[in-house]
Amino acid sequence: MTLVAVLVLSGCSKPKAPTLTPEATRVASVTPQGIGIRVTLAALNPNDFDLNTQKVVGTIKLGDKVTLGPISKPHGTKLAANKSTNIDLDIEASWEQAAQL
Repeated sequence: MTLVAVLVLSGCSKPKAPTLTPEATRVASVTPQGIGIRVTLAALNPNDFDLNTQKVVGTIKLGDKVTLGPISKPHGTKLAANKSTNIDLDIEASWEQAAQL
Protein backbone atom coordinates (compact mmCIF):
# COMPACT_ATOMS: atom_id res chain seq x y z
CA MET A 1 0.00 0.00 0.00
CA THR A 2 1.33 3.40 -0.94
CA LEU A 3 0.08 6.50 0.79
CA VAL A 4 0.41 9.98 -0.59
CA ALA A 5 -0.64 12.54 1.96
CA VAL A 6 0.01 16.13 2.80
CA LEU A 7 -0.09 17.52 6.30
CA VAL A 8 -1.04 21.18 6.34
CA LEU A 9 0.88 22.68 9.22
CA SER A 10 0.32 25.85 11.15
CA GLY A 11 3.22 27.92 12.40
CA CYS A 12 5.80 30.39 11.17
CA SER A 13 9.09 28.49 11.06
CA LYS A 14 10.03 25.91 8.43
CA PRO A 15 9.74 22.56 10.17
CA LYS A 16 10.98 19.27 8.77
CA ALA A 17 8.14 17.36 7.17
CA PRO A 18 6.70 14.47 9.17
CA THR A 19 6.98 10.98 7.70
CA LEU A 20 3.75 9.04 7.24
CA THR A 21 3.79 5.26 7.44
CA PRO A 22 0.69 3.07 6.99
CA GLU A 23 0.29 0.98 10.15
CA ALA A 24 -3.04 -0.79 9.67
CA THR A 25 -6.14 -0.99 7.48
CA ARG A 26 -9.45 -2.53 8.41
CA VAL A 27 -13.00 -2.67 7.16
CA ALA A 28 -15.01 -0.12 9.13
CA SER A 29 -18.40 -0.49 7.41
CA VAL A 30 -20.26 -2.31 4.65
CA THR A 31 -23.04 -0.58 2.70
CA PRO A 32 -24.94 -1.23 -0.54
CA GLN A 33 -22.57 1.27 -2.21
CA GLY A 34 -19.30 -0.34 -1.05
CA ILE A 35 -17.06 -0.64 1.97
CA GLY A 36 -15.65 1.87 4.42
CA ILE A 37 -11.97 1.40 5.19
CA ARG A 38 -10.14 2.88 8.18
CA VAL A 39 -6.44 3.51 7.61
CA THR A 40 -4.16 4.12 10.59
CA LEU A 41 -1.02 6.10 9.84
CA ALA A 42 1.99 6.65 12.05
CA ALA A 43 3.05 10.29 11.67
CA LEU A 44 6.62 10.76 12.92
CA ASN A 45 7.54 14.34 13.80
CA PRO A 46 11.36 14.64 13.45
CA ASN A 47 11.43 18.15 14.92
CA ASP A 48 12.44 19.22 18.43
CA PHE A 49 9.09 21.00 18.79
CA ASP A 50 5.43 19.99 18.49
CA LEU A 51 3.61 20.48 15.18
CA ASN A 52 -0.08 21.26 14.87
CA THR A 53 -1.72 20.15 11.64
CA GLN A 54 -4.72 21.92 10.19
CA LYS A 55 -5.77 18.96 8.06
CA VAL A 56 -4.51 15.79 6.40
CA VAL A 57 -5.32 15.11 2.73
CA GLY A 58 -4.12 12.51 0.26
CA THR A 59 -4.80 9.33 -1.70
CA ILE A 60 -4.12 5.66 -1.10
CA LYS A 61 -2.80 3.41 -3.85
CA LEU A 62 -3.27 -0.34 -3.43
CA GLY A 63 -0.87 -2.23 -5.66
CA ASP A 64 -0.85 -0.98 -9.24
CA LYS A 65 -4.58 -1.19 -9.79
CA VAL A 66 -6.63 0.74 -7.27
CA THR A 67 -6.34 4.34 -6.13
CA LEU A 68 -8.71 5.36 -3.35
CA GLY A 69 -9.40 8.90 -2.37
CA PRO A 70 -9.20 11.65 -1.94
CA ILE A 71 -9.08 11.16 1.79
CA SER A 72 -9.25 14.00 4.24
CA LYS A 73 -9.17 14.63 7.95
CA PRO A 74 -10.39 18.21 8.19
CA HIS A 75 -9.52 18.92 11.80
CA GLY A 76 -6.10 19.29 13.29
CA THR A 77 -3.86 16.81 15.02
CA LYS A 78 -1.01 17.60 17.40
CA LEU A 79 2.24 15.82 16.50
CA ALA A 80 4.48 15.66 19.55
CA ALA A 81 8.16 16.51 19.14
CA ASN A 82 10.39 13.57 18.14
CA LYS A 83 7.51 11.11 18.51
CA SER A 84 5.11 9.12 16.41
CA THR A 85 1.38 9.90 16.54
CA ASN A 86 -1.32 7.64 15.10
CA ILE A 87 -3.81 9.27 12.74
CA ASP A 88 -6.98 7.44 11.63
CA LEU A 89 -8.42 8.24 8.21
CA ASP A 90 -11.68 6.89 6.79
CA ILE A 91 -12.17 6.23 3.09
CA GLU A 92 -14.96 4.75 1.00
CA ALA A 93 -14.37 2.16 -1.73
CA SER A 94 -17.06 1.25 -4.24
CA TRP A 95 -17.80 -2.43 -4.80
CA GLU A 96 -16.10 -2.09 -8.21
CA GLN A 97 -12.92 -0.86 -6.50
CA ALA A 98 -13.17 -3.50 -3.77
CA ALA A 99 -13.42 -6.27 -6.39
CA GLN A 100 -9.99 -5.23 -7.73
CA LEU A 101 -8.26 -5.65 -4.35
